[in-house]
Amino acid sequence: MPGDEYPKFRAAAIQAAPVFLDRDATVRKLDGLVAGAAQAGADL
Repeated sequence: MPGDEYPKFRAAAIQAAPVFLDRDATVRKLDGLVAGAAQAGADL
């Protein structure tokens, strides 16, 4: 609605290839990428 203010947040998107045939390594890879995005200021 006009005049309404919403809290600002910073969103991040990650596009990364999986570790071929290794689900656990893929999860570890994504964990590191998400942590890096959070350190860079991403909220979502």
